[in-house]
Amino acid sequence: MHVHSMFMHKEYNRTQLILTFKEMIYKHLNRLQQIDQLIRQKRTGNAEELAQKLRISRRLVYSWLEELKDMGLEIEYDRVTKSCVYQKPYQ
Repeated sequence: MHVHSMFMHKEYNRTQLILTFKEMIYKHLNRLQQIDQLIRQKRTGNAEELAQKLRISRRLVYSWLEELKDMGLEIEYDRVTKSCVYQKPYQ
């Protein structure tokens, strides 16, 4: 089955696909905002603790942090605060 025909299958209509896509983007941005807030509050804990707070795997935590770093944010783990922190202030 071609990709186009798969998406045009009667179970999927254009509106449903757009809503699903928007929902995925919303969830993705929401997760990034959650992580950003915890970093700003210096409440991430280590990777395992952050994974528990977000109810995701530790592997996903590293993936999310890498995504933020790819956006140009300098993030490191601070042993004093026991949290991920931004190396410089961001707006």
